[in-house]
Amino acid sequence: MEDVLLSVSNTHAFFKGRDPVPVGELHKPYFWAYAPLGKDTKGLRRSVLRAVDEASRSTEGNGGEQHERDPLGLVTELGPVETVESFWHDRTRDGFRVFTRHPGVVPRVSDALFDRFGAYTAEHDVPYQQRFAVDMAARGHWPFATGGRPTTLDVMVFDIETTQYGNVGVREDDLPIDMLGHARFPVSYSAKVDLETEDFDFDIHHAPHDWWEPEIVQEVARNVDEEIDMLARFATTVRSTGIVSGHNILGFDNLKIHERVKKLQERGRKNGSLERSVDQVFTEFLSTWCWKDKSYQFGRPDDMAILHPASLDTFLAARRFYFFRDDLTLKGLAPFLGVEIDGREHVTAQDLALDDPRTLRYHEHDVREQLGVSMHLVIQALPLAFSTGMTFEQLFMGMNTKMWDHIGLIRAAHRKRLMPATCRAAGLAGLVQREIADEPTPEQIAEYARGIGAEGRTGSHRELVRVAKYGDEMPEWLSYPHLVHDLDREGGKEGYDLPGGLTLHPQDLKSEFIPWWHVVAADVGAMYPTILKALNVGADTIRLAHAGEDPDAWVWLKRASPRLIDSGRYAVRSPGSDEDFADKGVLIGVRQRDGPGVVNLGMSAILGMIAKVKHAMNEAKKPDSGISEHDVARLRLNYASLKAARNAGTHGILVADNVSCRQFNVLAGARITTEGQRILHESRRDLDKRKIRVVYGDTDGIYLACGRNGANIDRVADVFDAHGLADPSGWMTTPEQAIEAVDALNRRFRDELRYEEFELEPEIHDAMVFVVHKNYLMFDAHGGRLQMEVKGNNFKGSDKADLARNVLARVMERAMGENLVWETEEQARASLKASIKKAANEVIAKMRIATVDPAELVLIQSVQPARRYKRNPDGSLSTFAKRAEALDQLLKQSGDETGLRATRKFRFVVANRPLPGLEGSGKKKPGIKPIEFMWPVEVLPKWEDRGYRLDLDWYKDMLDNYIKGAFGFDDLSTVEQKGLDAWL
Repeated sequence: MEDVLLSVSNTHAFFKGRDPVPVGELHKPYFWAYAPLGKDTKGLRRSVLRAVDEASRSTEGNGGEQHERDPLGLVTELGPVETVESFWHDRTRDGFRVFTRHPGVVPRVSDALFDRFGAYTAEHDVPYQQRFAVDMAARGHWPFATGGRPTTLDVMVFDIETTQYGNVGVREDDLPIDMLGHARFPVSYSAKVDLETEDFDFDIHHAPHDWWEPEIVQEVARNVDEEIDMLARFATTVRSTGIVSGHNILGFDNLKIHERVKKLQERGRKNGSLERSVDQVFTEFLSTWCWKDKSYQFGRPDDMAILHPASLDTFLAARRFYFFRDDLTLKGLAPFLGVEIDGREHVTAQDLALDDPRTLRYHEHDVREQLGVSMHLVIQALPLAFSTGMTFEQLFMGMNTKMWDHIGLIRAAHRKRLMPATCRAAGLAGLVQREIADEPTPEQIAEYARGIGAEGRTGSHRELVRVAKYGDEMPEWLSYPHLVHDLDREGGKEGYDLPGGLTLHPQDLKSEFIPWWHVVAADVGAMYPTILKALNVGADTIRLAHAGEDPDAWVWLKRASPRLIDSGRYAVRSPGSDEDFADKGVLIGVRQRDGPGVVNLGMSAILGMIAKVKHAMNEAKKPDSGISEHDVARLRLNYASLKAARNAGTHGILVADNVSCRQFNVLAGARITTEGQRILHESRRDLDKRKIRVVYGDTDGIYLACGRNGANIDRVADVFDAHGLADPSGWMTTPEQAIEAVDALNRRFRDELRYEEFELEPEIHDAMVFVVHKNYLMFDAHGGRLQMEVKGNNFKGSDKADLARNVLARVMERAMGENLVWETEEQARASLKASIKKAANEVIAKMRIATVDPAELVLIQSVQPARRYKRNPDGSLSTFAKRAEALDQLLKQSGDETGLRATRKFRFVVANRPLPGLEGSGKKKPGIKPIEFMWPVEVLPKWEDRGYRLDLDWYKDMLDNYIKGAFGFDDLSTVEQKGLDAWL
C-alpha cells in the first residue's frame, strides 16, 4: 500500500492507493500559547489547565451548552511546555500547544486566553487545511513525495456539457448534465525530500505527449434516469484516479456536478425513486470526494468545488505558468501548447443538441484538447507542487505571497519557529499610529487590543487583535510603524521608497542607437534569489539596528520616514563616497540572525532542484545522450516552473505591504535590493578599469560591447557577403578578454558573498541596439539571415498586426547591414538613425496587398454583445455597442445565425469602408484602431464585389506610427531627430 499524499479537504486526507483517511485520525487542531517575556509559561499552563478542567466539567453537567459561554470548554488537551523559536528575534522561549475540538473554534479559544489570562498566542489564524498539510509535511507526509520510489498516477481528464441551456421550459438551476466525456493517461515519477538538509529529488520517468492516442469515453443521458446512472458511474470512477484534470473545472464542471448530484439525490429521496446503492454512492461523493468551497481569486467569493483525490484545474495552472497570455481559454491555450486538431468542430452553446453529430464531435474535441493541455501542464504542476509542499488546490488558488508563506510555515513547524499572523502591513501600521502611538511597544498594542470588546473586533480592528495576540512576538515593524505608513505624507503613503535594481540607462552610457557587434550579456540568472540565499536574507533574519549597536549591514532606502531618521533611536547615516549608487536617501543599519531563515531554507530546496534540472538539460545536449526531444522539452518545462517559484520568493514577498501575508519586512527587502545595486555598480567599476565598453545594465545583468565591425563575425559576414571588410582593429575588446572579465567578476563576488553558486552567465549576441531602458533589439545570424528578437513594450507592439513586427525585422536587417562597420560612436548613432528611417520609408512605400501575407494583417479583439456595454450619459449607445450591433447583423447576413450572443474573439482586418450601419459614424485616426472599419477576416471577402477592400493606406500609417513610436522618432524624414524627451 502506497503512502503518497495527494490532497486534503476539511475532513479527509487523500493518499494514493488508500481509502480517504479522516483528518482527525492524523491530526488535531491547535495553536501556540506562551506567557509574556519574563513571566512563567509553566505557571500560565497550570492556570489555563485548571480553567479548562472546570469548563469541561460544567459542559458535561449541562448538556454541553456551557462552551457557548466559556470557550475553554472546547479545549481537548494542553500540550507540554516546549522550547520554541522566535520569528522576529534571535531567541527561544517556552510555549505550549492548545488543542481544540474543532478548527473553527481556535480563534475564540485564543481570544479567551489573551483576554482572561494575559497570555499571548501564535498561529491562531492558520486555515485548517493548511495547518493539517503543513504539519503533515513537517512530520514526513510531504505532498506528492514517494520516498524516492517510482510511482504512477492515473490522470483522468473530463468535460461536461449541458446541451439544454437556453431551452424553453428548462430552468438554469435545474439544467441537466446530459453529456460527460473522459479519458485517462498515466504519469510516472519519483520524489524524495529531506527537510533537514533541504535536499529534494524529483524525476518524471514517463509523461505521455500523445494526446491523440487515449480513448475518449463519451456518455450521453437522454433522461433523468440515464443522467443519474451516468453521474453515479462518474462518482465511482473518480475514486480510482490519482488526479482529476480539466479546464476551469473548479468553478464550473466540478461545481455543476456537485450541485446536480445534490439536487438529484434530494429529489430522488423525496419521491422515492433513488435506488439505495445509488443514494449511498451520491452520499459518499458529496461528503468525501467532492468538496464545495469558496474561491477568492478575483476579489470576491465565488462558489467552487474540488474533486478528490486531487483536482488539477488547467485554467488556474495556465494562469500561473502563462500569465503573460491574454487568452487562457481552452480554445486559446490549446493551439499555443501545440494541441491543434484537424477539422476542429465548433458549436455555440445555443446550438448544442444530443441528436446532432456535430455536438458529439465538438465535445470529443473538447476532451481531446483538454488531454493535450493536461499532459503539458501536469509535468509543470507536479514538480512545482512538490517543491512548495502544496497540493494543487492550495498552489493554484493562491498568490506568490501565499505560496512562500506556506513554504515558510512548513520550515517553521519543522523547527518550532513561531510564524507571524497574516496582515496587510500598510493598513495595520496606519491604524496603530492613529489609535495607539507613533512608536508603541508590543505591550501597549496588546493592551489596546484587549480593550476592544467582542463587538468591536471587526474589519481592521479584527486584524489588529489577530496580530496583537502575538504580544512580544508581533512583527518588529509595529514598533516603528511610520516606516511602513507615514501619516505625514499626503494620503498616508509608505514611509519608505525602496530602490529597485540598478539600471544603467543607454542614454546615460551614451550607448543608444549604436550597432554594437558581439555583445556579451552577463546575467545572474537569479540575482535576488542568489542574494537571499548567499546572505541568509528573510523576514525572520533581518531587524533594525538600534543606536549604539554595530550593524551587520547597511541597507539603502531612497526615502525613509523623517520620524525614524530624526528619532535618534536607530542606526542611520548618509551614503559614503564608495556607495555612490545611492544617489539620494539614507542607509539604515540592520542586524542579522545567524540561523537560517524559513524562506532561505525553502529557497535552498528549490535552487537545489533547479541545479539538478539544469544539469540534466546540459547532459541532454550531448550528442550521445540518448534523451528524446520530448524529454528535453519536459525538462525545460520543469525548469521554467521551478524558476518562476524561485523568482517569486525574494523581495516581492518581503515588501508586499498591501497584500495580506505573514513575512512583510521592508528592511529585508532593502537588504536584497541594496546588495543587487552594489554588485552591478561594482561590476561596472571593474569593467571600466579594464576599459571595456559597458553599454547596458538592468537589475541582474551587465552588457559588454566588443566590436565596431560586424564583418569580424563570420556568420554575420556570411549574411552580408562582407568577409572582405573584416579587420582585427574593429575589436574594442576581444571576445576572450570580455569572457575573462566576466570570470574575474564571478571570482570576486563568490569570495565576497561566500557563495560558490554566484554566477554571471555570459550570453553572446552577434549584435544589439539599445534605444531606452528595457527597450532594445538583439540580433543573431542564423540560416543566412540576421534574425531579430525584441525586448520592451514599444517594440513588441502586442496590439499591432504581425505585419508591424515583420516589417521592423526587414527594416533593421537592412539598417544593420548598412552600418556593418563604423569608427566613432557619434557617427554610428547618426548613421543608424538615418538608415532606419530610410529603410522604413522604402519598405512601407513599396508595400502592395498582393505581396503581403493576409495573416500578417490580422488584429485580435474580443467583442461583447451590445447590451453589455455601458451607455453614454445621455442614454444613447456607445461606439462599442453600436459596433457590436453592426457585427451581430453582419454575422447573421453572412450565414452565422447565432450572431453575437456571447463575448467572442474576432480576427479582424481593417477595410476601406465602415461596417454596414456605421457609415459616417467616425473617421480613422492615426495610431488608433478604427473599430468601425474592422471587419471579421472571414467576412470581408464576401463583400468585395460591393467595393469593400483592405485599407492598405491605414496599414501603412500604422507601420509609420509603430516605427516612430518604437524608436522615439518625431517623423521618418532623414533629418536629425529632435530628441526623446517627449517620448520618455
